[in-house]
Amino acid sequence: MKHDLQSYIRDVVHILRSEAEEARGSSREEGTGTGFQAGRALAYTEVLSWMQSQADSFMIPRDLLGLSGFDPVADLAASATRNRMWSIASGSV
Repeated sequence: MKHDLQSYIRDVVHILRSEAEEARGSSREEGTGTGFQAGRALAYTEVLSWMQSQADSFMIPRDLLGLSGFDPVADLAASATRNRMWSIASGSV
């Protein structure tokens, strides 16, 4: 059962990360990143950050749950910076 739970959480984390990346990409397509997709990206970022924080609180190694090797907040910030630069370059600001 423990292995099933670990696999389940790893799969959920993978799906959340994929959805977050998709939302960040869709946000770039919206232009300034202030719309619905930007909100989706922020929501996924918060969930992944909470999951990392809870794993740390319970002293569960992040790598067991697929929560290591990325920083959701930094990923979101980098995406926002790219969106802003794209908006400036395209003259939509």
